[in-house]
Amino acid sequence: MSVRKRDVIVHGLHSTFRDWVAEETDYPSEVAEMALAHAISNKVEAAYRRGNLFEKRRGMMGELDESVATQVLR
Repeated sequence: MSVRKRDVIVHGLHSTFRDWVAEETDYPSEVAEMALAHAISNKVEAAYRRGNLFEKRRGMMGELDESVATQVLR
């Protein structure tokens, strides 16, 4: 199976984002998954999920922005 360079980069960014959420924030994994636009694999949970967690995702992305800016300015 061949892996294109672009695929590896995207997966690496997703992985880095998930690590950051888990290690540096108190956001639940569901919020991170929705931010990555991942589908819910559990059919029952997917059927009952009504919201989009937009405000929580907005807050999380704001924290990510601050974290990245802090790292770049070091």
